[in-house]
Amino acid sequence: MKFKTVARLALCALTLVFAASYTKPAHALPDHEYASYYYVGCGDPATSGWQWWPCAGGYYSSGTLSGDWLVETSLSCDPENVDSTYNVYEWCNNTWEPRSTLGDCHCSH
Repeated sequence: MKFKTVARLALCALTLVFAASYTKPAHALPDHEYASYYYVGCGDPATSGWQWWPCAGGYYSSGTLSGDWLVETSLSCDPENVDSTYNVYEWCNNTWEPRSTLGDCHCSH
């Protein structure tokens, strides 16, 4: 082989290795974005904290990750398959009880 051909092949191989090392594999991305919001009080509860796992990856949180109420949400990361959930829970008798309305207390806090 000629020197120019070998050099071109080596340059192409290095470019591919470099590009592959800086991309995230598609299967490593989550299929849903998740968030949890914590509240305290009855009637019009106040936010005490939240945590978030976005589609782009990573984890973020703020405040106190506990309270009288927990709202969990999820949203599909696929823009062509919009799929979401919204669940409300009240902390009662040392467990999270499903509820239909945030702030409508069934237990004493």
